[in-house]
Amino acid sequence: MSKPKVKLAFLDHGYHFKTRSGDFLRNIFKSEFLIKDFWVDKNLKFNEKFCLHKNFFFFQILPPLKVLEKLKGKNLMWAPMYDSPHHPIGLSPLLWKIINFYNIKVLSFSKKLSNLMNESNVNFIDLRYYKKSVIKKTKKKNKINIFFWYRNDLQIENWINLFKPSIVNKIDLFSHKDQKKPSIPNNIKKKFKINHITKSFTKKNYFLKILNKNDVFIAPRRIEGIGMSLVEALAQGKYVVGYNESTMNEYIKNTKIGLLMPSNKKFQMSFLNKYSNYRFKINNLFYQKWKNDKFKILSFFNSKNTASKNNKIDLINIYISYYSKLITRKFFFVYKLKIL
Repeated sequence: MSKPKVKLAFLDHGYHFKTRSGDFLRNIFKSEFLIKDFWVDKNLKFNEKFCLHKNFFFFQILPPLKVLEKLKGKNLMWAPMYDSPHHPIGLSPLLWKIINFYNIKVLSFSKKLSNLMNESNVNFIDLRYYKKSVIKKTKKKNKINIFFWYRNDLQIENWINLFKPSIVNKIDLFSHKDQKKPSIPNNIKKKFKINHITKSFTKKNYFLKILNKNDVFIAPRRIEGIGMSLVEALAQGKYVVGYNESTMNEYIKNTKIGLLMPSNKKFQMSFLNKYSNYRFKINNLFYQKWKNDKFKILSFFNSKNTASKNNKIDLINIYISYYSKLITRKFFFVYKLKIL
C-alpha cells in the first residue's frame, strides 16, 4: 500500500489561473505532494484555510507579514520573478531580511536575482527553465513573418526598423484590448504589411497558433521573470528579439539565437537560416539540463533550512521598516496622481 501524499499549499497569482504559467512547477511538486491551489491577486487577500498547511510554495506572490507570522516555523519556498516580485516593497535589502527572518527558501530563475540574494546570504537554488524543441527542422526562408507582441513601453518603429521591408512578408502585431492602442507611424504602415490583432486575453493555444505562423518573435517586456512566451518561442526555434535586460539577456546570447535591444545590428536572413539547427541544438541542450535538474527543487524544498547568521534585525524592526516603506510608497503614489 502506497504512502499517502503530504499536502502542499501552492500560492499563485489569480491571472495565472487563465495562463497556467505555474503548471510546470505544479507538475514537479505533484510527484511527491498533494497540491492545494490558492489563487490571490495584488490585494493579497488570503483564505483562512491557507495557513493550516505545513508545506507552502509561493509562485511570484509573497504573503504579507501578518500571514508570514502565522506560517513561522513551517516549510516555505518562494519563486520570485525578476521583473516583478509581486510584493509592495520590491526587491529591496529589507525584503531579503524578511526572507531570512522567516527561513524562506528561494527558487531563482534569474542570475541577476541570484546575485542580489547571494549578497544577502539568502538560501536559494538557481535554475533555468527550458521547454523541449517541438520542431526539428525548418525550411530555408526568403521572406520572414514577424510576431510582435506589443506592450505600452515599446516604441514600434525602433523594433520594426531592425528589418528591411524587402525581406518581411507580414507582421502580426498583437496587443491586449485593455491597453493603450499602439501608435504606428505612417512610414511604418507604408513599408510593412501589419496585421493588428487585439484580444482581451490570449489563451496559450491561440498564442502558439500565431507563433507557429511566424519566424521572428519580438518579446513583449523590457524585463522578464522567466518569460514564458520567450521560452515557447525558443522551443519552436524562432529568432527572438528582446531588450538587453534580465532575464532575456540570459537566454539570448548572440546573433545566432536573437538580437538584444538597443542594437547597432540589423536583422539578416543568414541569422535565421544559417543558425536554425544551432538554435534547436542549444535549446535542447539546456532543456536536458532543466530536465535533469528540475527535481533538485524537491530536494531543496525538503532540506532543512536554518536561520541566516546575517539576519541582524528582529521582528519589531522588520515591522517598523516594512510598514514605513509601505506608507512612504502609498504617499508617493497618491501625491503623483494629484500632480498629474
